[in-house]
Amino acid sequence: LTGTPYQNDVTEVWSLVHMATAGKVLGKLKEFNKEYGKPIQATRFTNASSHVMKQGSIANDRLQDTLQPILLQRAKIDFLSEEVPEKHEICVWVRPSKQQAKMYKEVVQANGFLAQDMLSS
Repeated sequence: LTGTPYQNDVTEVWSLVHMATAGKVLGKLKEFNKEYGKPIQATRFTNASSHVMKQGSIANDRLQDTLQPILLQRAKIDFLSEEVPEKHEICVWVRPSKQQAKMYKEVVQANGFLAQDMLSS
């Protein structure tokens, strides 16, 4: 397993581990969400209190301890440091084409809000 499901949604981790271990490691989804999922996901809100952050951190540590024996985590730098040159990221902003802008507006309007609302918040 990679770290990506863990970064995206904690229940994706449950799903993968549940399938790979026939449900023997993390239990049922309801139990998993109570012990790990909800506390961890609650920390992702910008208005999370210090108590919520601490509870989420404790749940995260317990989950990592539980997964450590079955989850290989390594950084690319650990095994490719001499083979891969240093990564450089360059972000270039460009205006969308007319077709892209039209499609974007259609999607945004279909979802009940205007692009301007998103840009102003």
